[in-house]
Amino acid sequence: MAVHYSNRDLHSTNVRMRSLKIKGTSLIIRGLWRCMPARMERWVADKFFTPAGHAMTPGERRWLNKAENFQITVNGHEIRCRKWGTGPGILFSHGWNGRGANFHAFFPPLIKAGFSVICFDAPGHGDSGGRLSNYFEFSDTVRALLTNADLNIKGAIGHSVGAAALVNGLEKENLRIPAVLLAPAIDLKGILVTTFNRFGIPVTILMRIIKRLEDRLGYSLTDDNPARLIEKFDTEMVVVHDRRDRVIPFDAVEPHLRPHRHIRLHVTEGLGHKRILFDDGVIALVVTHLKLQLMSKYGMNEKRAAMA
Repeated sequence: MAVHYSNRDLHSTNVRMRSLKIKGTSLIIRGLWRCMPARMERWVADKFFTPAGHAMTPGERRWLNKAENFQITVNGHEIRCRKWGTGPGILFSHGWNGRGANFHAFFPPLIKAGFSVICFDAPGHGDSGGRLSNYFEFSDTVRALLTNADLNIKGAIGHSVGAAALVNGLEKENLRIPAVLLAPAIDLKGILVTTFNRFGIPVTILMRIIKRLEDRLGYSLTDDNPARLIEKFDTEMVVVHDRRDRVIPFDAVEPHLRPHRHIRLHVTEGLGHKRILFDDGVIALVVTHLKLQLMSKYGMNEKRAAMA
């Protein structure tokens, strides 16, 4: 007898197989966790908190070749930073697995408008020191640059986890400067829990790792979750998020933004999580917002800005 399978049958089978693999992985990890908790904790931290390498694009390399380079030290890590242009500073905070030069498409119009642009490679990313990384060390790096008087930071742009760290940094330093969040990891705690569940890693292990980081770095993932921090802001903030973002789903972000009148949400279609950094429309929106917020405040020339 011939047996026919529909696409629905195959999809259902695949889902069941994936679910069984996750359950199997979870059981194995739970068993090993009971036998050797310290070793399993190190293994999980290594797998989930080690950024993947990022090969530079030609565009990123061109910009790095003409940057003013400097370093800062954060939690014992040497952090590579770059600056271009003069004038009030715009700080860029990149996402997980990224590097500061990911934002290079934003640099030309901002520099032409009279701003300087500053970016960094977070701990464990790009050319910076360290192997592991985490949200708290991202936040410490952002705070160190926001409060560096020589950089004169007057505006900021963050992407993904870097946007979450930007919210944390601005709140901790009580700074209310114009900020733009691109595909932000607003509910970072929820994202971490979902990710661990997806791979069948017991959340108990995640919470143990997070507790160690909290104790060492002086943060609380619950209290310092961007979804909670953003409630404390009252100045206008622009958020750009794509409806089809697969890394940080739109539906996991929009409910946290909806209650806040000071947040202006711009929704894109089809850019996903990373192409949002190179879209002409998004770049124009961001640059225009920063111009309107900062030009008159700092006596910048309208005619010069119009050339951007």
